Amino acid sequence: PQDSFPCVKEWLQDPNIIVIRFEDLIGPRGGGSLEAQRRIYLTLATHLGYTLTLEQIDEIAKNSFGGTWTFRNGQIEEWKTAYSESNKALFNQLFGWTLVDFGYANDLNW
Repeated sequence: PQDSFPCVKEWLQDPNIIVIRFEDLIGPRGGGSLEAQRRIYLTLATHLGYTLTLEQIDEIAKNSFGGTWTFRNGQIEEWKTAYSESNKALFNQLFGWTLVDFGYANDLNW
């Protein structure tokens, strides 16, 4: 049976939860698109009860890429190159179906 991390499918369907994908946040500097970046910042602001202009969204987006101690590379799917084979096997065992649920893989053979 396909077991996912608890509640993932429910989270994806809950209107009170916003799924924010890395590739939508990073924009063109990380291999994403400006349109997706603007859309996710607008969605987040609206969800939190803020009204932002396009200029404000663009300013936030411009200043939200990199520059922190936790920031490693910031490229889409770059995480796969940092995982050893044993890391991949453990992640797949624990959370593999979560990647499928979120649309990052078709099955456990990623």
